[in-house]
Amino acid sequence: MAATLPGYPITLKQTASSSTSITFEWFDPASNGGTPVTDYSVFWNKGVNGGVYEQLSTSTLGKNNYTKQSGLTAGLYYDFKVRAKNAIGDGPYSSLIRIIAASAAGPPTNLVKKSSSKTSVAF
Repeated sequence: MAATLPGYPITLKQTASSSTSITFEWFDPASNGGTPVTDYSVFWNKGVNGGVYEQLSTSTLGKNNYTKQSGLTAGLYYDFKVRAKNAIGDGPYSSLIRIIAASAAGPPTNLVKKSSSKTSVAF
């Protein structure tokens, strides 16, 4: 049987997000096309109303995760997708994952003391 393109990477899942980095992971395609996957390529869209996807990385083989650490703005959404490559060529894109670059939590507000003692305070 002749080799074919690999399937798409599956189950993209966010594993971390801050105002300066986003990390996500995926699982190998259900089919490698009959020949080993040699690379994964990561693409992103900066969240501009269906804008163009740009390639971020290749050769993430063996990691099955990616961390984006620059070009992010806290509070904005970013879309990512991944594709696998084997000796035949690039497979189809995964479904996309949308991740927000999280902003740091602000200080608590409107705290009202309910009671206090020498050893505790209740709000």
